[in-house]
Amino acid sequence: MGFVTIASAVPNPTVTGPIPSTNQPGNPPGGNYPFAASLVDVTGFGYVEEEYFIERVSGTNSLYKTRLLVHKPVNPKKFNGIVVLEMSHNALNIDDAAAWSQLSDVFMRSGYAYVMVSAQPVGISNLATWNPTRYAGFHIDTVNSSAIDIYDEAAQAIKNPVGVNPLAGLTVKKIIGTGVSQAGTPLTSYYNLKQSTSGLIDGFIFLYTGSNVAINVNVPTFIIVSETDIVRNGPIFRKGDTNIRRLWEMAGASHIGAAERDYLVSVINRDVPGYTLTLGPNTFNINQLFGCTNVNDFPRNNILAAGFNHMIPWMKDGTPPPIAPVIDINASAPYVIRDADGNSLSGGVRLSQIDVPIAKLSGEANTTGCVFGFLLGQRVDFTPTRLNELYSNHGAYVSKVNQVTNQNLSNGFILSPDATATRQDAAQSSVGK
Repeated sequence: MGFVTIASAVPNPTVTGPIPSTNQPGNPPGGNYPFAASLVDVTGFGYVEEEYFIERVSGTNSLYKTRLLVHKPVNPKKFNGIVVLEMSHNALNIDDAAAWSQLSDVFMRSGYAYVMVSAQPVGISNLATWNPTRYAGFHIDTVNSSAIDIYDEAAQAIKNPVGVNPLAGLTVKKIIGTGVSQAGTPLTSYYNLKQSTSGLIDGFIFLYTGSNVAINVNVPTFIIVSETDIVRNGPIFRKGDTNIRRLWEMAGASHIGAAERDYLVSVINRDVPGYTLTLGPNTFNINQLFGCTNVNDFPRNNILAAGFNHMIPWMKDGTPPPIAPVIDINASAPYVIRDADGNSLSGGVRLSQIDVPIAKLSGEANTTGCVFGFLLGQRVDFTPTRLNELYSNHGAYVSKVNQVTNQNLSNGFILSPDATATRQDAAQSSVGK
C-alpha cells in the first residue's frame, strides 16, 4: 500500500529561466555561467543542465531570490518520473551539489531529474558576491523567510508549477528530498516542521546525517551513514527500522570519499581560484583543507545507488528497502570493532571491498595532514605478503569477490551495473598473480 500525500497550500514562487550563460564554466572564473555547474558532461547522458531563478514577494517585500540548478533528461521517455531535490550543502560557505558529486552517473543512467535548491542564507549571499551581475538581487529576508520555506516552495514549483516550469516536458510523479551532511540540519528542520503539513516530498534520503529526524512523520525515510559517522557519533542514528524508516550503515566508508573530495576541490579551483576558509583564528587554502593523502576510496556510491533505487517502490506502493545489520561496535569510543587489518570486523552493509579486502578502508580520521582529515578516512594498501596470505591465487580472490558481490546483489545492497563492474575490476586486477 502506498503513502497518501495531502493537498498542499504552499505558495508558488515566481520562476524565471532557463537563465542563459555566455561563458563556459571556469572561463573565466566567476563568469556568466551557473556556479557549481556540473563537472560531468551531462550531454553525453542525454541530459541538459539549466539554471532557474525563484523569488517570492509578499506585498512589496521580496522574501527571497535564489536559484534552482537543474539536470534533466532531454528525452521525456528517459525520465523515470522521480525528481531528486537536494538542499544545497554549504559547509564551506558556498554551494556544493554534494549528492550530485557522488551520484551524477547513477542519476543519469537511471533517468532521474535532479534539482539543487540554493536555500541556505550563506550560500545565497555568496552567489551574489561571486557574480553580482548574474545573481543580482539574490538575498533572503531571514526575518520573514528561511531555508525551509525556500525548499518547500521550490518543491511546489516542481510538483505543481505555475508559470515557468523548471521540468517542462516531463511528468513529475514523485520527489525525493535529500541532503548531505551539513545540509541535513535545515533538511531535518523541514522534515520535522513542514513535511506533515505540506506533503510535497514523497520520500527522504538523509546522507551522513539524520540523527534528529522525528519518528512520527509518515513518509518513507532512509538514513544512510558512513563508518566515519559511527566512529564519531556511535549509535545515535539507531532508532529502529519500521515500515517508514530504514537505516543503513556502510562499513568501510568515510564521511567524505576520495571521489567526492576530488570533485569538490575541482569545482572550487575552477570557480573560486584562491579560495580560503577561515576557521577560528586561522585561514586555510584548499590544499590545507583537503590535501590529505591515502584518502578512503570505498565505493559508497554503489550502496547509495541501491538506496535511491529502493526508494521508488517504497514511495509508490509502500515496499520498504531490505533491513541491513548495523556495524558491530563497542559501548564507547572508538566504537567500531576492527579486525587485525584495521577493517570493520562485522555488521553494516558490507561490499566486497571490505569483506574481500586488499587494503585497510577505514572511517577513522586521516592523519596525513589536512584540516578535514577527520572526515576523509583512510586507505592503506596491504603488503604483497599480506595479500599472498589472504589469497593463494588470482582465481581464489576473484571467486570470493564474486561470491560476496552476488550475495549483495541478491540482498538488494548493490545494483546490477555496479555488481558487474565490481566483478570485472576483480577479474582484471593483479591480486593473487
